[in-house]
Amino acid sequence: MPVKNGSLYDWKEFDTMVGNSIQMVDLNETIVMVSADHSHTFSIGAYGARGENIFGPGTQQGLDGENIMILGYANGPGYNIREKENNQTGEISCSRRMPSEYKHEWDTSDGKKPFSDLLAPTSVENINPSGTNGETHGAEDVPVYAEGPWAHLISGTHEQIMVAHVMEFAMCVGDYTEEEHCNSSAANSVFSFALFAVYLFF
Repeated sequence: MPVKNGSLYDWKEFDTMVGNSIQMVDLNETIVMVSADHSHTFSIGAYGARGENIFGPGTQQGLDGENIMILGYANGPGYNIREKENNQTGEISCSRRMPSEYKHEWDTSDGKKPFSDLLAPTSVENINPSGTNGETHGAEDVPVYAEGPWAHLISGTHEQIMVAHVMEFAMCVGDYTEEEHCNSSAANSVFSFALFAVYLFF
């Protein structure tokens, strides 16, 4: 989704869903694992000052004389360039859509646009340097987080196969049916380890 505040809105809902899920289970007998299957080209930059509107430009100035946006994607449908003519030389070049040209979409300083309007999932379109029909995945390592029984085996980034083995180990299935915690009377009566995995698919 190449809409900057739309992505943050989705992430907020995802965070709420994870929090609600944790409240619904018994963490003494349920391991909750949270991860994603890939990253995206979404990034935060431009040296936004404290209190700055994160949906607008930061303090870093581009070569065209205008500040660059704080949030951005490397590609996606938001690609928008224009031809620009040098008044002195007549030279034609391509440039980005200037933030000042769509200031009404992200600026709330004049009080005409309430900040709550920026929370709509599609209110501010991202301007991408490369145009594509859909934004691509990124290549960063994706972390996995866990809470509950055997959560100490999960910390930071792991090979995907490792995550699958931890799931099996915690649930006493597959190659791990004969593990000590699976065969003990305590495990059979009280700690029937369950797994609640939450993945973020975008």
